[in-house]
Amino acid sequence: MNYYLRGRAKLELDEYSNAITDFDTSIKLDPDDAWVYTDRGVAKAKLGKHSDAIADFNAAIQINPDDAGAYSNRGIAKAELRQTWAAKQDLHTALRLATQAGDMELKSRIQEVLHLLE
Repeated sequence: MNYYLRGRAKLELDEYSNAITDFDTSIKLDPDDAWVYTDRGVAKAKLGKHSDAIADFNAAIQINPDDAGAYSNRGIAKAELRQTWAAKQDLHTALRLATQAGDMELKSRIQEVLHLLE
């Protein structure tokens, strides 16, 4: 947990490579934590490594298929790779999950991205 939390702090400080290092350690210690994969994917996406980020979002979704954030982030990474149709599919799934979870902030952000892809 400590590596994950330190990685989150580094992610917030825009220290993406250092965050990834901590997330790697956290995953070695607990490979079943979906949040770590999602956050590592976010850090990779911030570095422009969208394909690698998608692999992490896939892992997070495998562990927790109801993770709206992982679908949303994967959709955005796919959009960056110009995979618009696949991006929209992920974003629609994320929108449905965020709505079910009552996460209005995430729902609003997803709707904004979907609007941009139209």
